[in-house]
Amino acid sequence: MSSKLSEEEKDKMQGIITTFKALRNQVQQLASKLTELDADRSEHNLVITAIKDLDPNRRCYRSIGGVLVERKVSEVLPAVKQNLEGITQVMAKLSETLKQKEKEAEDFRVLHNIGMVGSEDGEDEQKQSSAKEGGNGVLV
Repeated sequence: MSSKLSEEEKDKMQGIITTFKALRNQVQQLASKLTELDADRSEHNLVITAIKDLDPNRRCYRSIGGVLVERKVSEVLPAVKQNLEGITQVMAKLSETLKQKEKEAEDFRVLHNIGMVGSEDGEDEQKQSSAKEGGNGVLV
């Protein structure tokens, strides 16, 4: 038998790597969306803080779909508070989904023994194998 991998094994390994990269990409997208929603939440908090003490009949402007609309503070404040609650709920769900995806990706990595470049586990394994072989850290 040859020490080289067969085509079937190469295809299987490539499929595993592709699946793992897709999982990591999903995790990154979820984290990015969570960061975006956190920025929106901060903006909503800023608006609420700015207008909560104003006269309820005072004029203010709200951007709806890219169009500025003139409203009263008494109309805008409840809408902004409701949007903030919605953002907070979505963030909680997204955070839970992110944790699940991270666990799924980590379980997949462990199951298929995928080493991460630059991770502590990979560095430890590399040091151990280098010490056993008496190598000087040069990869061939």
